[in-house]
Amino acid sequence: MEHWCNGNINGCLPFASSSILLCSVVFKAHKDKYMNERQKKLFEKAKKKHGVIEPCAEKTFEQSFTTIEGKLTFWFNDKKGNTKAIQEL
Repeated sequence: MEHWCNGNINGCLPFASSSILLCSVVFKAHKDKYMNERQKKLFEKAKKKHGVIEPCAEKTFEQSFTTIEGKLTFWFNDKKGNTKAIQEL
């Protein structure tokens, strides 16, 4: 079992590999509804660079954005549980 997003915007739960496609489709619907275009770009950039990502602490992905010195920043945990941040250029 690995951690895969289950489409629940409150975080990720363990799913068998066979659920990956369904989970990614369901989560895409949530992401499209709750994230603006700038947030979606950072989210996708983080996934492309780090693979499986999860929200930090008790946050949702939507609560994982902040602005630092006028630049949108996205905070997340990688598959090893390390906290990472990615920022707009």
